[in-house]
Amino acid sequence: MKTKSWILVLTIAMTAICRAQTNFAISTPNSQFAFVVNGTNNNPTLTLTAGATYMFVMNTTPNFHPVVVATTNTLPAQPYSGDADQSPISTGTNFVTIPATDFPTNLWYICAIHGFSGLIKVVPPAATPPPPNTIVSIVLSPTNVTVTSTGTTTTYAFVPQFSSNLVSGTWLDVSNFASITNTFADGTNTTVFDRLEPVCGPNVFIRISQRPP
Repeated sequence: MKTKSWILVLTIAMTAICRAQTNFAISTPNSQFAFVVNGTNNNPTLTLTAGATYMFVMNTTPNFHPVVVATTNTLPAQPYSGDADQSPISTGTNFVTIPATDFPTNLWYICAIHGFSGLIKVVPPAATPPPPNTIVSIVLSPTNVTVTSTGTTTTYAFVPQFSSNLVSGTWLDVSNFASITNTFADGTNTTVFDRLEPVCGPNVFIRISQRPP
């Protein structure tokens, strides 16, 4: 029964987290008129890199401080679409994709009712974006995890990472805690590493980091 639970959590995480480079948790404790982002108060400035996808986890005062990523810092807020409909929400998750070219220089995360906001700076990509990577399967054995994906190349390092907490946890390279083998053939990358329950318990979330040479 424990094995089935681990597979379910891992599979759900892969469908979302493999898209995101960085998570931003946004809240308004005690209904305050300022955002807290990843523990930093007073609408901190965020920096996003073009060519990447970011996950914004909203947990603000319901029906009072709905937040949206917008193209202006004035009301009415003009949502930045990214790759999805970015409607103002108080609770939930929005993914924002910044294109590698022709990207906006500045965006804002803004309360759609009261108008207080924080600046989002968008900087050019440091290197040519890696090719899209799609997770095909995740298979567990009694001792190992096997992740199969397509779309990568041998140019970029293919680094699996894990966390046990999506909001406040730290993403760590699996290689720091478990042995890894990577095999690339015919457009498919197969990554095998030791199971991670001994390191972080039964709730294990996996994502893939592609790193330039």
